[in-house]
Amino acid sequence: MKINCIIQARTGSTRLPGKIYEKIGDNSLLKMVVDRCVLAKRINCVIVAKHGGQETQSGTWGVKWLDGPEEPAARFVKVLATYPCDGFVRVCADSPFIDAAQIERAADGISVGGVACSHSNGIYGNQAEGFRTETFLNLEPSMQGDEREHLGLYFKRRDRLTVDTPGDLERARLIVSRMTKPHTEYTAAECLDLLRK
Repeated sequence: MKINCIIQARTGSTRLPGKIYEKIGDNSLLKMVVDRCVLAKRINCVIVAKHGGQETQSGTWGVKWLDGPEEPAARFVKVLATYPCDGFVRVCADSPFIDAAQIERAADGISVGGVACSHSNGIYGNQAEGFRTETFLNLEPSMQGDEREHLGLYFKRRDRLTVDTPGDLERARLIVSRMTKPHTEYTAAECLDLLRK
């Protein structure tokens, strides 16, 4: 499975404009993220998906660059059309201490675990999200509001296997109603597949 790492970079932060170019020690915030992403062995290619700001050329820092729409979901669609892959891991450009292990954990979730969206569940600022490209592209038109910036929110809201709300309880009942063997014989990924039928 070909998995790329896409760094979601923007210069339009309202709290700290241009933060990805701010220096931390000898490097910019963005350079620190790139340096860590290229260490992930499961990743085929690292792409910085940015909007606006300083001009850069593909090959700078050993990665690909793409300047796209301001809205992250639309920018990711453009990246996936330019750099096709089976799946991708999303890393935010404001996470200078992201561990390569977190990126690989998210990649494993979509390749080995077989799920459509995988979260590395790291410390805040040390998290990565993996997505199967086909699923993302099929669902992207349905994403609304904050889901178009924080891509994993759509999946977190839709692909819940926890029971915290009446809606969650109904989803759990739907999954069980579609089972043809004892519930203990299904993996979490298989339960999500039953939910999506």
